[in-house]
Amino acid sequence: MVPMFHRSRSRGVGYSLLLVASLTGCGYTPQSTLQALSKVDQHTPPEDMRIMVALPPDIRPQKGAPVLKMFLLANKTMPEESESFRLERIPNGPDEIRTGQSANGFAYRLRREDVPRFKVIYGKGEADDSREGSIDVDADFCHVTPQVPKKAIVTVYLKTAELQDYVPLVKNMDFMKELDPAERALGFPRCTAENALVP
Repeated sequence: MVPMFHRSRSRGVGYSLLLVASLTGCGYTPQSTLQALSKVDQHTPPEDMRIMVALPPDIRPQKGAPVLKMFLLANKTMPEESESFRLERIPNGPDEIRTGQSANGFAYRLRREDVPRFKVIYGKGEADDSREGSIDVDADFCHVTPQVPKKAIVTVYLKTAELQDYVPLVKNMDFMKELDPAERALGFPRCTAENALVP
């Protein structure tokens, strides 16, 4: 898998951290989004969270669910803990098509059966400010063109119960910069009918 979002650390695992914290530097977060995210806090229902990735035309996600991994690092009294969650794809409706600005947008959410487990590990991080949290979200991608593209400009959106619509968390992130040569060759194959999702 290649990183869709990258590991980040902070005191507690806040919901906005879950999706955006370490993306800064790869793209940019609009000021309007920062204002909108002030509405998102520890009371945000995780079952209502949606994340959408708008990809360039020559990139597709591979079939199979992205994996969200949550970590709570060890402290003086507690060992390290981690949980993994497979995200499920949401069929593109009018909001997703409009937000993605093209037919190449893909939206995901936590599976409902995983929400209780998510709340448990999230609650542990919120209950103990001395524990640092970290997040990975990994997904498999493929390329439509014969050659691996030199750039893959991606925009990532978030929607929650508090937000009226999808807001851009990070715009114009080139995730090709995050892949080393080995990952490009082995972890980023050519798309086929068997391995690629379609919008």
